[in-house]
Amino acid sequence: MQRHTADALPDVVLLELFKYLNYVELVNASKVCMRWNSLASSDGVWKNLCEFYWIVAELPSECKTWKGTFEKFYKAYGQYIDCYRHVKEAWNKLEKWLMEYSPECYDSLNEGIDEKVLDDFEHHEHLTLPKDLRLSYLIHNGQDSNGRFGLLGGQCVMVKPQNNVKYVFSNFMLSFEEAVIISAPGDTAVIQLSQSGFSPQELFDYYQIVNPPSHAIKRKAKIVTCHTRHLAEIVLGNAKAYEVGECFMQWFKNYVDKLTSGQYLIEDGKVLAYDAVTEVFAVTENITVSVRWAPIPVDFSDKNAFAYYIRMEMASSAPAEQSCKLVGRHWKIKDDDDSLETVEGSGVVGCYPVMTPGAKFAWQSWTAFRNSGSMSGHFIMHRLNNADLTINIQCPEFKMFNPWKQYDGL
Repeated sequence: MQRHTADALPDVVLLELFKYLNYVELVNASKVCMRWNSLASSDGVWKNLCEFYWIVAELPSECKTWKGTFEKFYKAYGQYIDCYRHVKEAWNKLEKWLMEYSPECYDSLNEGIDEKVLDDFEHHEHLTLPKDLRLSYLIHNGQDSNGRFGLLGGQCVMVKPQNNVKYVFSNFMLSFEEAVIISAPGDTAVIQLSQSGFSPQELFDYYQIVNPPSHAIKRKAKIVTCHTRHLAEIVLGNAKAYEVGECFMQWFKNYVDKLTSGQYLIEDGKVLAYDAVTEVFAVTENITVSVRWAPIPVDFSDKNAFAYYIRMEMASSAPAEQSCKLVGRHWKIKDDDDSLETVEGSGVVGCYPVMTPGAKFAWQSWTAFRNSGSMSGHFIMHRLNNADLTINIQCPEFKMFNPWKQYDGL
């Protein structure tokens, strides 16, 4: 009976098989025999590995072979090989998007940090930073927090109609040097990843939990969010914090994917982190009212707080005689215990927008519920050509709930 071995396969077949191996398997295969060693050094095989692990599609000018390219990147980033592709790919997508839609935010990105700074910190603090977070600092060491555009977006616009000023509260990605790091017993720490702009008493930040090596398998290095002033209490387990990511890589990639795919709103180059999946619509007499909402982890009398974004737009094809002015609002606010509150008032956020064909007006506000709740209602409009004629422009019901799991402490 004739036996067939892999060694009997022609070179072209072996080369094709080698393309299915990861870099460790390929190195092991190269040790089988001289023939396999020669084939395993083929540029085509290592080009595939460079594209997969390092996202490099063109041979760098300083490298002569694809194997040499792989070795160059491995020497610089070998310890990050399990997360390099995902973190680097996310930053590449984000940079491209920012250059097109928010150049000022792109200009605020810092250069990567010197890896020695991270090594010295770990040695001095006896902590081990998560690999994906370390790598992110090497690519971009956060952003300039003195700018106007927070990389991580935000909600809650405060409007001052008297001087036409709007403030968008944004979350800035901090540099490693700016980050507040609080250590706790047992080689555990909390690292502040972001800082809210403008009014900290009303805002929230994101934090990286750093677990000791003994917990590395049992507990992932989660990303949590909570009220700005509660950083120290996260360590003690007393903060009302919420889990928003299993690890930095997953959290950051998810944010970038949503941003670059158009799921968040952009206003004057600023990111408003209202997810498109929350959006609802209602149309009344050529006026479309759309609403998005987002949970905000701030303290408000033991209630869950929510920000919401409302956009009103009159179709450009609408007849001019349908032009109208918003004069009031009527809200029905229902808590999850079915209690109903009715709220009426003049204007919206101190403004009285006029809707003419093609006109748009958007604003943000917030509310709070014991757990979850909903809002619906209408906006009272007067015709411009007949102030005695009142039209109620419907606002769709939007149901708000907290999608996050509460963090149970270190």
